[in-house]
Amino acid sequence: MTSIKIYLLLTLCWTGVFAHCFRDKDPSAKQNTIYSMNDFLTASNRFSIRLFQSLNTTQDTFFSPFSIWSSLIIVYLGSKGTTEKELEAVTGIQGIDKTLVAHRYNSLKTWFASRIKVSSFSLVNNLFFQKDIKVRPCLTPFLREDLTYIDFKRNPELARIAVNFLIQKQTKDKIKEILPQNSINAFTELIVTSTMYFKGVWLQPFLPQSTKPGLFFTSHFEYLLVDMMITRDTFPFTISDELQCTAIELSYVGRSLTMVVMLPKNKAHGVQILISSLTLPRLNNLMEDMFPREIVLALPKFQLEDSLQLSSTLQKMGLRDIGTGHMNLTGFNKDQMLQFNGIYHKARVSVDEQGTEATAATATAFNRQSRPTRILDFIVDRPFVFFIRENHSQAILFIGVVRNPKYSSTISRYILD
Repeated sequence: MTSIKIYLLLTLCWTGVFAHCFRDKDPSAKQNTIYSMNDFLTASNRFSIRLFQSLNTTQDTFFSPFSIWSSLIIVYLGSKGTTEKELEAVTGIQGIDKTLVAHRYNSLKTWFASRIKVSSFSLVNNLFFQKDIKVRPCLTPFLREDLTYIDFKRNPELARIAVNFLIQKQTKDKIKEILPQNSINAFTELIVTSTMYFKGVWLQPFLPQSTKPGLFFTSHFEYLLVDMMITRDTFPFTISDELQCTAIELSYVGRSLTMVVMLPKNKAHGVQILISSLTLPRLNNLMEDMFPREIVLALPKFQLEDSLQLSSTLQKMGLRDIGTGHMNLTGFNKDQMLQFNGIYHKARVSVDEQGTEATAATATAFNRQSRPTRILDFIVDRPFVFFIRENHSQAILFIGVVRNPKYSSTISRYILD
């Protein structure tokens, strides 16, 4: 009983601190004060799909929408005015009490740590402020773990190197140079980064000796000879008429994370059709319709690394203030407007017989109805979409599009006569 009283007292104290920080928010706005962690993470999924569609890329793509969303939530907590309203709309948290958003954000790391059971997982956020800018005292207890003061003015290049070194360390040397040269200058006052590292082992691993050369068609007329991993086992599987694709789910040891591979039916423009028709309800329908099926699966080994400068994309999504370079972040320091240089994101993934290693940085219950029992071939021999998600909350952690599955420098390209 005593421990419960202490917990309640601490909760009330924290609520009082944050409410004081955010008390100047528009009092006439209706605020939702009942907001679970799953609700919070559903907002991240809506953002993930909107961002995926806004990128509109025709190349190989890999990124962590959750890492990007998480960094925007940090910025939101220090925002005011028009910037605050735009960030609410872009991140999908309109109408939610800001104090409650702060609480949910503050518990993200421990929430994931208690649920994600893979060989290695980490989520780290950082705020790098110019050293003579002091964050409001009411926020420092909440941000202490993420807060670093650095001298951009005296030596911007040295500061850039220091930030890059920290991100490299947080991602086990996988993400290097997230901040390119000339990305910061003596006027830079704030950099927000979010890094996510994940290494998972397949629950149903592929045998290396079963990997064979296979054809992967990049178009009707061109194909690659790739390393095709092959296995026969029972996997969750479905066919989606809404998204014009078939899908298979591969679990990692611990069953807390899975990779879902979505293979378009249309071989010519299937990926673009899939992306443009993707919505959160349709994705949820696809996952709910999964059923166990004995499958011969052929999946190419692949590695992807992608770098994104997200300012223009986020501007298209509604964050117009980011284009001005001066977002209203007086919630961090009420005495000055902060120079905001943009959002940089870099991600890397490697998929082989053992499992998946993915990094990113930003500056199931089956339907038990009657099904066919014959063995199904699921041959991933053309461009496809995949995502990695946390099963309890269904949070989408990573999204990728593979058009050219490179795993080594020995892949050859062929043209059909």
